[in-house]
Amino acid sequence: MRYDFQRVALDIPHVLLDETTYSFDDAESGRSLLASSRPIQEQIDPDEVLGPVVEQVQETYGPDAQVVSDGRATLLGDAARKVVFRVKLSGGSLGIWILASGGKTQVSIKLIASQPSASDDAQFEHVVRSVAPAERPWVRKGAAGYVRRQAGRITLEVPRELQIPATYTFATADSSLRVRLFYGQTAEVGRPDFSSLIYLDDPAESLRVTAEEETQVRVDGWSGTDSRWDLDRMREEELVGKNVVRRLALRLAAGSAFHIRAVASDSGIRVLDSVWPQLLGTVGRGA
Repeated sequence: MRYDFQRVALDIPHVLLDETTYSFDDAESGRSLLASSRPIQEQIDPDEVLGPVVEQVQETYGPDAQVVSDGRATLLGDAARKVVFRVKLSGGSLGIWILASGGKTQVSIKLIASQPSASDDAQFEHVVRSVAPAERPWVRKGAAGYVRRQAGRITLEVPRELQIPATYTFATADSSLRVRLFYGQTAEVGRPDFSSLIYLDDPAESLRVTAEEETQVRVDGWSGTDSRWDLDRMREEELVGKNVVRRLALRLAAGSAFHIRAVASDSGIRVLDSVWPQLLGTVGRGA
């Protein structure tokens, strides 16, 4: 499936499941928009989706959380439920808008705003009405004050002042391969800190690099490096497992870089060897 990560877009193989928290935030105004979408085997009642979320809000804030409205809605043609909370806080209040559907693609949209106002109600309604399947052709430009973003299997119009997620995460079902995509000010060079990327079960275990290579690449006009490190997980002199770390680091412009970092263990190494050419081969410019 094609994913658009703002400046960069690429195909994510189906073997990699989307674990990204799509949170669009503005720290200055205290507002966050969270969106999630995932395929399910069969349609379920939206109450099953939203019920636990409502309970969590009520457990977190207790009697300070008041349900302003709770009703039925539709989203992408599927039945949905919408709940709006007002939470009393010391020195102010918090508004929480949540809508979730139970269709074949389960979608959830949440807006959190400090000092909520009527404009936040209108904004949430606009965002919900703008939701569309990501496989449909789309452009970045939205209504005045909005820009269209991708959040997994959907796109939606997001207020322009809300910042994009800092990182995007994908993994196989067994987590033997994990892939992280992220932006930075400079393209990473040299060996990464393997101890922060690979979990060791036993304090007696250590990592030993057995092979490494780095290739200069040029992708859609961007220059960068494609790196690979093969590692053995050792317990004293005993080999207990193998890992591979791969990294694509692209310099997009002055002060801007994009990275794909993959960490595979044991059975995930074969999967990584299969999907890495697809990831790199489909990198291009975003919408």
